[in-house]
Amino acid sequence: MKRRATTTSPFHTRAGAGPRRWLARSLLATATGLGFLWAASSAGASSTVTATVSINGRSVAHSSDSNPIKLDPATPAQVSVSVANNGSIPITVSAVALDGRALDITFFNFETQTALQVQPGTTASQQFSLDLSPLNGQGDGLIPSSVKLLDAKNHVLASESFTGDVRGRMTSLFGLFAIEVTLFTALLFAGALLALSRGKLHENRFRRGLRFLWPGLGLGIVIVFGLAIVRIFVPAPGHWIPVVLICALAGFVVGYLTPNPPEEIYEPPYDETAPTEEVAPAYDPRATLPSAGQ
Repeated sequence: MKRRATTTSPFHTRAGAGPRRWLARSLLATATGLGFLWAASSAGASSTVTATVSINGRSVAHSSDSNPIKLDPATPAQVSVSVANNGSIPITVSAVALDGRALDITFFNFETQTALQVQPGTTASQQFSLDLSPLNGQGDGLIPSSVKLLDAKNHVLASESFTGDVRGRMTSLFGLFAIEVTLFTALLFAGALLALSRGKLHENRFRRGLRFLWPGLGLGIVIVFGLAIVRIFVPAPGHWIPVVLICALAGFVVGYLTPNPPEEIYEPPYDETAPTEEVAPAYDPRATLPSAGQ
């Protein structure tokens, strides 16, 4: 039986102490947030329920970054699910969800109803066809994906992660996001370099480092998405977080090492109402000699 899945898609301190303290807090908050995303992405589902999932005849568990599972919008995906209930109470798999996330952003999400009942100590299986045609405008390239088994309250009973080779359009949501980040990063770099050439950067080195940190952060995201689109790099949390952090740190170091801006010489403004001193004319001895007719 062929089913059409429903889809959803998706931004008073000492002088000099303030910038240092602000920088330390910013880096700490960034590292803490990225670490939380990393840990959250590794969280597992219930251990009493195990599942074996295959897509188009390929086991999800046997896929890898170098051997991803192809998801083609032009061809419905044949999904096979085998659920083992190792607990003591019956379970009902109300839905099976297929989603793809990168940088903690959901780019595609398919969900289909199943109503698969599994008694304690038994295993049940079900096969269905999943229409992936909306995927054409949602993703393109290597995208970390997962299959989740959900109960009636949308709690995850079991899940399996895999790398999906999505064959969508370059103008999909994934591609457009990469293009927008590229343009925004280029503007940040242009603004920072223009300020550097004009000597308009802040005199504080930490402030100059922060000015270049954000373009470096954007460059890391551009690298991650660009390599994913050309199917070289998988933007999984364990992969993209180090790349983005290294690029952001490199940007900060470049900004920190930029030369100090030239000091401006202060010239008081000219006041037209101020009294001026009259200068006596220079002495001319010829003016005191009598003329020839006298």
